[in-house]
Amino acid sequence: VGTYNGVCRFDGYRFHPYFLKSDRSDTPSSKQVSSLLADDAGRVWIGMNDGLYLFEPESESLIPYTLSEQAGSLLHYRITALAQTTDGMIWVGTTRGLNRLNPRTGQLKLFRNRKAASAVISANHVTAICQDPSGTLWIGTVYGLNRYNKKEQRFRCFFHLGNDIGSLGSSLIHALASDRKGDVWVGTQNGVCRWDKEKEMFIRYLFNSGNDGRSLNDTVWTIQSDSRGRLW
Repeated sequence: VGTYNGVCRFDGYRFHPYFLKSDRSDTPSSKQVSSLLADDAGRVWIGMNDGLYLFEPESESLIPYTLSEQAGSLLHYRITALAQTTDGMIWVGTTRGLNRLNPRTGQLKLFRNRKAASAVISANHVTAICQDPSGTLWIGTVYGLNRYNKKEQRFRCFFHLGNDIGSLGSSLIHALASDRKGDVWVGTQNGVCRWDKEKEMFIRYLFNSGNDGRSLNDTVWTIQSDSRGRLW
């Protein structure tokens, strides 16, 4: 469980807090947890406001995930999203770009928006990461949604386009999820959208008023699909 000041593990009866083990002089007193990931090797990765950490089972402590010095490493910036793809790669979203980390070798590849370049990620502030059942990786940012072509290592970017009803409801993306049908759902500042892979367009959904006449805010912060195929 991530909190504003560290992480806790619930054993079914009570919560066990875990504290940071660090020699870094720049470690802030507040350890805000923004994302958690349990990988296929049983390790727990923790994204915090000052970087990436691993839970060490033997000492039951959190340790900073460090690499040999690599030019442009973004792992010590604020972590905003974590995901593991089926090839074992750990994808780390930050406020300053996207990292692809090979946990076996420590190799790191950075993806950043560069104004003069084409087919790059739409914005450096990543908000959500999701892999759909076909293996395609989707990355949400504060300005646009991105579909990553692994073979070409290029991004296709999607935005809200005025009166185009097949575009996103908003270019500000907050959440991503894939359901058991393989559909990708996008939570935006203005409703939730479903990617129609046959028509290559987005279907927008806004919330209806409840029985008591009250309506939900159309800003969608998180999405989860359950085992019965229902979307929350």
